[in-house]
Amino acid sequence: MTDLQRGPLHDLHAGLDATFAPFGGWEMPIQYKTGVVAEHTAVREAVGVFDVSHLGKVGLTGPGAADYVNRCLTNDLARIKPGKAQYTLCCTDSGGTVDDLIAYLVSPEDVFLVPNAANTADVA
Repeated sequence: MTDLQRGPLHDLHAGLDATFAPFGGWEMPIQYKTGVVAEHTAVREAVGVFDVSHLGKVGLTGPGAADYVNRCLTNDLARIKPGKAQYTLCCTDSGGTVDDLIAYLVSPEDVFLVPNAANTADVA
C-alpha cells in the first residue's frame, strides 16, 4: 500500500481522537469520537477550520488558456477580471460533472484550478 500524505493539522486531529480514512492519496479526518452533532455545534457556536492542503492544483498556461478551460466550466471566466476567482463546475463532454472547483483567472493565458484531491487527474 502506498503511503498516504498528511496535512499540517494531522497531529491536531489525532489528538482530538479523529477517525481517519484514505481520500485522494491523503489520510483525512472524517469523524471525531465526540460525534457529528458535537462537531456541528462547535462550528456553529465557535469556529470551524477547513484544511485545504489536500486540494488539487492544476495550472493551464499558453495562448487561449482561459478560452480553452472556459469550455469545460459552468461559470464564465469572462465575467471576472485577471486576479479574481470564481466557484464553478468542471463538466464532461456529455455535460456531466467532473468536480466542483475554484478557477483563478491569472490572465487570459494563465488559469489555476483547485479541484478536490480525488478528482485532480480527471480535471487535468
